[in-house]
Amino acid sequence: MLRRTPFLVLALAFPLLVVACGGSTDASAFDEPEPGSDTGTSGGDSVAVDSSSPGEDATITDTDVPPIEDTSKPPTDTGTPPTDTGTISIDTGVISLDTGTPPPKDGGVVTCTDPGGKMYLGHCYFPITPRNFANARDACLAAGAHLVSITSAGEQTLVSSVGTGERWIGLARFSGSSSFRWITSEPVTYTNWASGEPNGSGYCARLRTDGWADIGCDQSFPGVCERE
Repeated sequence: MLRRTPFLVLALAFPLLVVACGGSTDASAFDEPEPGSDTGTSGGDSVAVDSSSPGEDATITDTDVPPIEDTSKPPTDTGTPPTDTGTISIDTGVISLDTGTPPPKDGGVVTCTDPGGKMYLGHCYFPITPRNFANARDACLAAGAHLVSITSAGEQTLVSSVGTGERWIGLARFSGSSSFRWITSEPVTYTNWASGEPNGSGYCARLRTDGWADIGCDQSFPGVCERE
């Protein structure tokens, strides 16, 4: 009887020792958990564990929030294309002295209200201020007239009384011609050259007290215009 006592005490104390150490009498501490009982997380990602029956492949679903899609639109170019505002250059070269066809005759009543103007046979004759031949021609044209053409002795007398001093008349060797002609293309049927003139000193003619004389066209003289 005394020999069995230690064995009995040990048998009764073993379950108490297991309980005291936190063990369980129902399952071992190393038993595998039941399928689907794992609720742990891994890293920072949330992973859903498929609790399907044992033996079936578990499906792991990544529940990360997808990146936000950039829905902004690129800016629209609403600028106005540049406009060409360049200036077109104008040819201001020298105009030929030959003006071609004379301005058409009005056919109406000729006015003669110009300062110093005089009427003769229905034509108006008036003086203009000093300038070169080409500018005198243009000034007469701008006034609806032309540099005077003298075709008779009577007209010569009248023109001599319009203005004073040496004056341009519409007679020249246009474009370097060898002969003088009127700016209106009228035939030269009457002349009143001074003694020794023309002497070849220029292509244009002016009126002097003693008659006509040639001279360089770039000289400055008053002129006599004729409006028909």
